[in-house]
Amino acid sequence: CMKQVSTYNDNDKNGRAGTWPPKGKTLGGYTNYHVVTEHFAIIIPKSYPLDKAGPVMCSGVTLFDPLVRYGAMEGTRVAIVGIGGLGQMGVKLAKAMKCEVTAVSRAPSKEEFARSCGADKFIASSSKAAMQAAKGSFDLVLNTIPVEHDYTVYSRLLAKGGKQIMLGLNSGLVAGVFRGA
Repeated sequence: CMKQVSTYNDNDKNGRAGTWPPKGKTLGGYTNYHVVTEHFAIIIPKSYPLDKAGPVMCSGVTLFDPLVRYGAMEGTRVAIVGIGGLGQMGVKLAKAMKCEVTAVSRAPSKEEFARSCGADKFIASSSKAAMQAAKGSFDLVLNTIPVEHDYTVYSRLLAKGGKQIMLGLNSGLVAGVFRGA
């Protein structure tokens, strides 16, 4: 891991990131090319629209992995917390996997959008009554909120044995990494 080069704004430690000037900072998805071992490359078919490939390869993989890893399948009760770029992809993927999908957002105004993405239900997390009514209802909570927040609020939504997966950076997550949790 010490030779790892992060995707965005890291030093090009080995001269292979194709930065300009040489040995400059990495530019991640904003670069024109990159060097990668072919084992990690995916060929996008010419017939696939490139404007769709980026979201599928980024937010799609980010949400697909925990859905598969934690056994989401037909009938799994999944809550997607945060209905932004990641959240909308999570709703679509969980629905395609035949899960029972509930979108959770602070803003009641997101309900129509969440349902258009495939959510079966919607919870406005700003409603204490709605959150209380949903207590213990989900097998899997995918938390996509990208800013610091009290994630324990969403833990209360889990059924016995359920899991909350943090996909947005949060100090609780960072503390867990450093503690080895």
